[in-house]
Amino acid sequence: MARRSKVGGNEPLKVGLYGGFGTGNIGNDATARVVAEHVRGHHDDVEVVLVSYADETTPSTSIDHLPLMTLGEPVEERGRTRVGRAVHRRWQSVRQLGRDWTITRQFDAMVITGGGVFEAESTAAAGGLVGAVGFFLLALVSSHRHHHFATLSIGGTSMRRSLERFLLVRSMRYAEYRSFRDAASKDALVGMHGAQDDDRVSSDLVFATPMISRASRAQSGPKRVAIGVMRFPWLGEGWADELARTAYVQALADVVEHLLPTSTVAVFGGDKADAPVIEALVRVVEGRVGHEVVLHRVEVWGSPAFHDTVERLCDVDVVVCSRYHNLVAAFLRGTGVIAVADRVKVRSLMREAGVSDLVVEARGLDGQDLVERIEHVVAHLDDVRAAVSSTTRQFALSAEAQLRELDDLLERWNKGRHGGRAHQSVVERLPARPSL
Repeated sequence: MARRSKVGGNEPLKVGLYGGFGTGNIGNDATARVVAEHVRGHHDDVEVVLVSYADETTPSTSIDHLPLMTLGEPVEERGRTRVGRAVHRRWQSVRQLGRDWTITRQFDAMVITGGGVFEAESTAAAGGLVGAVGFFLLALVSSHRHHHFATLSIGGTSMRRSLERFLLVRSMRYAEYRSFRDAASKDALVGMHGAQDDDRVSSDLVFATPMISRASRAQSGPKRVAIGVMRFPWLGEGWADELARTAYVQALADVVEHLLPTSTVAVFGGDKADAPVIEALVRVVEGRVGHEVVLHRVEVWGSPAFHDTVERLCDVDVVVCSRYHNLVAAFLRGTGVIAVADRVKVRSLMREAGVSDLVVEARGLDGQDLVERIEHVVAHLDDVRAAVSSTTRQFALSAEAQLRELDDLLERWNKGRHGGRAHQSVVERLPARPSL
């Protein structure tokens, strides 16, 4: 695609890409990289800045070459009494909303790119009522007068009826363009009266990640299996000692113990929050088979950046994934996959690939069942790889088409700044009122 040039030497269009960037989640950071690098490579007249609630003092190596502006501020506990501390927290919340307003006004456009924006268990308006109000202000400020607000390939589920849901839905109705990463996400927001049936369904933008090679390794030597873990909310708030006693970690340990006599195993995550689960799993396995066996046959990857994860998977036969974007990495690499699912988006991706029989439930995970699925994938590896690769090509084309739609939006917004702006807010054309 031809690179767009600046319009008459004017200042570039300043666009904020809003999401959970720089927070330690490899999927969010991969989305930021894909979109920002695409825009940089095709538009001389657009300046891209990531906007997030990340802590700027803890930079993420996944996005260290991209500018990041944080909406959040460190929370300070002040006050000598309980009432005093509560009053201070409320005051900080008010200050935070003012900061959100000020920062958002600096941009010509705000684009939400990917992510589980309205997942019931973790929405972009996270942080209770104050977070939801902040998100509403972002949408409101980004859609009035000569500003723009749009969403690309977002996802989520139906949220419980609450004031937070009302504000989230109202925010989505301000978008002049919306698209979703899957049909289930669109249907959920349509059902909450925050979207329309003709809104576009695309695919996760990370599928547009350029890769040099997606070929998997030849089958030779010991079988290699990678176990991707996730710290599910229902695992509790404890650290490695407590997590080691959970049924989820014990079942994964059963699998690793079964594999080690004939295979090598890698253990990894997709978010910095997964570190205690990785530690717990390795501890349990070490307690069963001994330190020397773990030292020579188990690799601990931590939570590498998305592109690093894809590269590491080139030497793996089967990937067992709990996190969605670890599953996407396996799809991009074109290897055998099994999903340990707790999310609709994970089940949807596996269903699209025609491998729903390779999905097991994370809650009540049965180690023996998972071992049997791994053995099935190894026995039918070529067929599974073919299904994964076919779906990846389809989703990559869809993601690339979605980025071209973003190009059209940016071009229209830039022209509007210099020759009048024709924009009808979605709020004006959506007849239904959002429900609580």
